[in-house]
Amino acid sequence: MPPLLSLFFMGVPSALNTEILLLACLTFLVIVPLVCEMWGLENTENWRRAISARPEDAAIWLNQVCTGEMEATCVRDFELKQVYPYLVLCIVGLAAVIVGFIADHSNRSAFVNKKVIAEQKVKLILNHKLREETLVKEHKKKEDTIIEMFENF
Repeated sequence: MPPLLSLFFMGVPSALNTEILLLACLTFLVIVPLVCEMWGLENTENWRRAISARPEDAAIWLNQVCTGEMEATCVRDFELKQVYPYLVLCIVGLAAVIVGFIADHSNRSAFVNKKVIAEQKVKLILNHKLREETLVKEHKKKEDTIIEMFENF
């Protein structure tokens, strides 16, 4: 799970982020459970086998807590505990894809805005130079007109 959480902060493109998370979810949600034969039906037998794997608590759970009508509740609790890691993986994966898409979109917008601002600065400098040249020409023209007026007197 920690390698997937690092995708929130890495700043990889959203397509690569989606690909990484898709392959991770495929591995953890399909391939590993198929190889480990974990896709069996959730029933009382699987629950009893899981409880028996912890011998220090097995006697208490099987003989005192989960007997009679509480057995169905214990089986449901076992099923939820089996599904919870997969649910968390899906939620974290979806959140990482969404955050990656938003970050990628904002980075692209910032890049475009930076290029637009740079181009506007170039145009502003060019416009300033043209205005300065125009003012110099107008000043020169006024000066020539004044000189020409005094020469004619």
